[in-house]
Amino acid sequence: MNDAITRVLDAIINPIVDFIAKIITFLISTRWSAILVWCIALNLIGFILMKKDKKYAKEDKRRIRESTLLVTAMAGGSLGIYAGMYKFNHKTLHKKFTIGVPLIILVQMAIISYGFFMTIFR
Repeated sequence: MNDAITRVLDAIINPIVDFIAKIITFLISTRWSAILVWCIALNLIGFILMKKDKKYAKEDKRRIRESTLLVTAMAGGSLGIYAGMYKFNHKTLHKKFTIGVPLIILVQMAIISYGFFMTIFR
């Protein structure tokens, strides 16, 4: 009985361990670590831009262009822009942002997932 349980557990656990090892190898590879750093930096920038634009709006100062915010989102900072939208309650009534930014996030996640799985399962 113990041999059967051991074989079943090995059949379940070994693929999981292999998959986790591939993910870790993937994330620390040179190309993907650079992409990860790029995305983290742009998301921080996007979040800060949303905070600054909200502050400028309250102070009636010159604002950050919507195109700048959307380009930042498209370049990889979409999660930061999205988080900033709802953290600072800013641009939440603009369709470009309430629909556009989540669509950008979905497209980016699809691209990253495709690249991720194509790298792991070649």
